[in-house]
Amino acid sequence: MRHERILIIDSEARSAEVLKTRLEAAGFLVQYARDGARAIEIMNDDWIDLIVMDGSLKGTVNGTELLRSFKKKNTLYNKQLGVYSGKTSL
Repeated sequence: MRHERILIIDSEARSAEVLKTRLEAAGFLVQYARDGARAIEIMNDDWIDLIVMDGSLKGTVNGTELLRSFKKKNTLYNKQLGVYSGKTSL
């Protein structure tokens, strides 16, 4: 049986850990990137089925820049993307 692989991208480690724990308990294989630069590395090296990311991602590569990078490189082809935020506006 193939397990779906999920990449969580969130600069808030506590939030990401809660989500990662719940997804792993449900049988998913989960990787975590604290910033956009690490997310790009993972996406280049590994097959991911679903990307769950914080739209207000902080760091040298923020959420908007990361999405632009994914679009430019066609990284999102055949992948699902979920964007969330704890902020009231992005």
